[in-house]
Amino acid sequence: MIRISVIMSVFNGAEYVNQAVESILNQTFHDFEFIIVDDGSTDNTIEIIDKYEDPRIKIIRNVNNYGLPKSLNIGIGLSKGLYIARQDADDISDKYRLEKQFQYAENTVADLVGSDSVNIDVNGDFISVSTFNDFDNVDLRRIYLRRNMLFAHGDAFIRRESLLEVGLYNECFFYDQEAELWIRFSRNNN
Repeated sequence: MIRISVIMSVFNGAEYVNQAVESILNQTFHDFEFIIVDDGSTDNTIEIIDKYEDPRIKIIRNVNNYGLPKSLNIGIGLSKGLYIARQDADDISDKYRLEKQFQYAENTVADLVGSDSVNIDVNGDFISVSTFNDFDNVDLRRIYLRRNMLFAHGDAFIRRESLLEVGLYNECFFYDQEAELWIRFSRNNN
């Protein structure tokens, strides 16, 4: 059984997708499948992805650009892992990310795990660190109404069974689809 399904949707991400893919393939945790959904890219994104010959990679090609929520749902629908790890096509994951998130999820009852993020600019230079530590006293509606976030969407690590229970991404939300999903998780006390 596969432990983790890493899901990444990409649309015209040629500039950064190589770094994103490499950061997942170079993880210290190896028991995962990497589902990459090309969301109808018109640049050379797919040529870059096709160069990887790693058996953990499964490439899905959308004929049209369906948007992030629908593409993520397609990837999740094809996934076989106990957990879903999100990766954005312009993000770089720390090499210990999957190992640490898997260990944390296995040792707690958490259905949704996030992490701190180091924010960098287009040159890879440090900007800031995003962190949120007070989950016990969180008011999700206030956070989202202020257009803040608990953690970056690309940091999410979700128990697949719980995700299916609360429902997949709402495809009506072109933006902030993760915020709406996290609210559904909180309503289910996950």
